[in-house]
Amino acid sequence: MAVSAQLGRPARGVHRVAHRCRCGLPDVVETEPRLPDGTPFPTTFYLTCPRLAAEIGRLEASGLMREWTERLAADPDLAAGYRRAHEHYLAARERLGHVPEIAGISAGGMPDRVKCLHSLVGHALAAGPGVNPLGDEALALLPDWAAGGRLRRGGPPVRVAAVDCGTNSIRLLVADITTEPATGTRHLHELDRRLEIVRLGRASTARAGCPSRRWPGRSPPASGTPSGSANWVPTRCGSSPRPPPATPTTEPSS
Repeated sequence: MAVSAQLGRPARGVHRVAHRCRCGLPDVVETEPRLPDGTPFPTTFYLTCPRLAAEIGRLEASGLMREWTERLAADPDLAAGYRRAHEHYLAARERLGHVPEIAGISAGGMPDRVKCLHSLVGHALAAGPGVNPLGDEALALLPDWAAGGRLRRGGPPVRVAAVDCGTNSIRLLVADITTEPATGTRHLHELDRRLEIVRLGRASTARAGCPSRRWPGRSPPASGTPSGSANWVPTRCGSSPRPPPATPTTEPSS
C-alpha cells in the first residue's frame, strides 16, 4: 500500500485518501476516529507525504506557530475563522463515528492555539481552500513538494537523533533518513524537535567573576601562595579547565 510505504510502517485505521499530490500519490488520508486496536485517534486528516512533512517541519522550526498564536489573540476575525475550522474538523470526524474520549478535541491546537502545522495543512488540503485560514496560509508558504516527482524509498528508514547541550538550553532532534534508490539522494524527515531551558551555566554566571576550578584530589593553595604554583588553575569564563602542570620528579641517586 502506498501510504504504508510513505510512512515506513503499516498504515492504521485509514478510511480513505483525502488528498493526492500532483505526482499521484496520497499526501493526506482520512483516519478513523478509533484505531483497530481501540485507541482513540483525534487526527482525522493525517499527512503521509515525507517531503511535505519535512517542509512543514522547517516552517515549525522558524517560530511561526508562536507568532500565529499571538495573532489569534490580537485578530478577532482570524480567531473566528479558526474556530469555524475547528468546528468543521469535529463535524468531519463525527461523520466517521462518535468517540467520547476525544469529543470536542480537534487537532493542531484549534481553536485557540497553533501547535501543529502538519495537522492544519492536512485539514486545508482535505477540506479545500477557505476552510482553515492558517492551514491555507501555511500552504502558501510551502515550496512545491511534488516538483521532484515520486519519492521512492531505498529500504527502511534509518532513525537518528541529535542532542545539543548548552549552558542555557538542551535541544533534541529525532528524524528518519531515507534514500532515493534512483539518485542516492538522502532525505531527513523530522519526527520530533524539543527545546528545554535548563540554565546549566547559571551558577557560574551568578558570580561577579569566573571561579577557579579545582582538580579532583588536589588541595587549594595555602594563604599567600601564588595560584600558579599550586593545584588550583584559574580559567576564563566559558573556557575548559586547563590541567595543572605536571610536577617533575627526581630519580633517587644510587
